[in-house]
Amino acid sequence: MDNYKIKNENLQDAKLLAGRIIDDFRRQPKPFSITIFKERFKRNNNAVGVYDFFDQLKEELRLIEKLKNADMYYEAKRALTKYMPNINLSFTDIDYNFLKGYEKYLLGVRKIKSNPASVYIRTLRAAYREAMRRGHIDVSHYPFKGELNLAGYSLANLKSKTQPRALSHEDMEKVKNFDHEAHPKLSKAVNLFLFSYYAFGINLMDLSHLKKDNIHEQELRYTRSKTGEKFCFELNTEALRIINHFKSDSAYLFPILSEFHKSAQQKKDRIHELQGQINLALKRLLRCLALRSCLNLAVL
Repeated sequence: MDNYKIKNENLQDAKLLAGRIIDDFRRQPKPFSITIFKERFKRNNNAVGVYDFFDQLKEELRLIEKLKNADMYYEAKRALTKYMPNINLSFTDIDYNFLKGYEKYLLGVRKIKSNPASVYIRTLRAAYREAMRRGHIDVSHYPFKGELNLAGYSLANLKSKTQPRALSHEDMEKVKNFDHEAHPKLSKAVNLFLFSYYAFGINLMDLSHLKKDNIHEQELRYTRSKTGEKFCFELNTEALRIINHFKSDSAYLFPILSEFHKSAQQKKDRIHELQGQINLALKRLLRCLALRSCLNLAVL
């Protein structure tokens, strides 16, 4: 005898699915289509949704300790769910109109600036491309402008129209000659910034991981964490002076990381915390020197 309870449960599931699809149509700025409704309704239940795929990529990156990239997927997913709070969002739902609506939402409703909005949408694009590689979505649906879709959505409107004012030679000399004794609370941040400057712009992530064995006579040798590119160059007198200033029994060159910071997450949290402190101190430095330039120490 047929199990009527199972049939009733299946019927109820089908009703709930139909209701969610209709609710999604109501939230999106495009008219109801019976063709699209049927496509979504017949969709394989095992198909990977956008949000589940974001979570999958995030966990994969965490396993290989690419925490910065993992955080990007976390933040991009959070922004996307605020625009489209639909747990069943599919890659086929993301088309040109969806992306233009998302752009308007980020800039107009959320009042997010162009640069972070661009990061959110570029991360979505990266996830879409990876989903295509893994066979979760056919390339014919690709909604972004490029070789696969010449009329697709472009991120050109999200390019920053303002450029921060760089330090002039005269301003940089003022920073170099900063009176550390008069402002001891700013001294550490200024020294780390100046070392980055003398070391051809080494970022805070790589600077934090430098150890004494990265120094060979007067040369600095290290591998950039983001790209794997190897660097080797001679340090000038001022850079060596800063290293000597922070000299200690630690294996690290600078007082940022210690033996306490064992896991990649602990190191990331410490560097992120320090970045905020340094950039706040650099803003105070600009006020002390009456400079109108932009000054910060980037992580990557």
